[in-house]
Amino acid sequence: MMLKVLTLKADLQAAEYVIISSDTEQSDHIIARGSTFYQGQNFTITYSKTPLVGDLNYGVALFVSTIEFGPYVNSVCLSTMSSNLDGNTTSISNLDIENGYKVNSGCSSKIPEKENHITTLLIDTYFYERYGDMLTISFGQNVYMGLITYDEIVVEDVGDIEINFSSDGSVVGAGFEIIQKYVSCTCGPSVVKVPCNGSVYLTVTETINSYSYCSNMNCSFSIVREETCSDLQLNLEASVTLRMFSNDSLIIKVNGEPSESFTGSIHSNKTMDFTSDAKVEIDFISRNTNAKFYPAPYVMLRVFIGAGDNDQGSPTPSPENFTSSTESSSLSPENFASSTESSSLSTESSSFSPESSSLSSESSTSPNSGSNLSPGLSSILLVFSIILLIEKV
Repeated sequence: MMLKVLTLKADLQAAEYVIISSDTEQSDHIIARGSTFYQGQNFTITYSKTPLVGDLNYGVALFVSTIEFGPYVNSVCLSTMSSNLDGNTTSISNLDIENGYKVNSGCSSKIPEKENHITTLLIDTYFYERYGDMLTISFGQNVYMGLITYDEIVVEDVGDIEINFSSDGSVVGAGFEIIQKYVSCTCGPSVVKVPCNGSVYLTVTETINSYSYCSNMNCSFSIVREETCSDLQLNLEASVTLRMFSNDSLIIKVNGEPSESFTGSIHSNKTMDFTSDAKVEIDFISRNTNAKFYPAPYVMLRVFIGAGDNDQGSPTPSPENFTSSTESSSLSPENFASSTESSSLSTESSSFSPESSSLSSESSTSPNSGSNLSPGLSSILLVFSIILLIEKV
């Protein structure tokens, strides 16, 4: 039998240690982070604990499971193109909510480069074992591992992209789903007409269902009202996060003079209103960048007259929660990577837990009942049986 020990936490004092011993191997220290495999039939895990009054942050958390041997099977990930107007969105997935993916299996998908477009990737769903199973994105000599984030990312000017998923021989989960979009690098229509009863969502590019943009864009937009309501007040709500380290800018002009400007990667929400005789224009410039893989920027402008209750031309996803005042919050840079080195996008907030990876969470339906246990559920039960062997020295 082979045992896998996944270390979720190992915060030890100087004199503390965690070791594992078996009937076929010598004792070995358990590593601080990651998965380790051991041969044998009977195992003992020993944790030496130094009493420390008033500090509960130190300790060990291990997830233990048996390994199932068998041939590795690789297939093509399921790809489904959406039915939206421009057909630029594809779902790449191995999701199986009922049964989960198989042990010792994987899938791959190739995303071809598209001329005059960038590619955006959104990890919409992920239920798989951290430090055991792996979802990666690669292009050229670059491999980004542990792709776990709910933030959209941009891949720009890198050629074809490969998405790969692989599982080991123990815990399984429901799988993953990535939403992939091609975003045009051509500016949207230069004249934006606002209806009397409704609103218009203005995006920088001609891709109507994305708020991202490309490098080296220079776009100008004029906002006009429908003729029958040209004497009414115009309203604009802006939600903007520009790229980091890029010197991109968005400027809103009134009668030819700058009124509001957005620069840098600080997220800002602003609300503006303009008199009926105001001439409103928007200038957007994006600079060149050496980054090839970075958090997606976000530029969304909603323009309306009056209450603007009946939205028209709203892209997907719809914007939410606009405010009437200016707000700022820092764009998290954890997932930013511009070099050719391997980079990890795995975050602590995405930590693997047995519940999420074994299809036993409330959000998933387990097909197993009675004594027919899935590999994931068997592993969870094994945790408790092996933890009984832990000794406190």
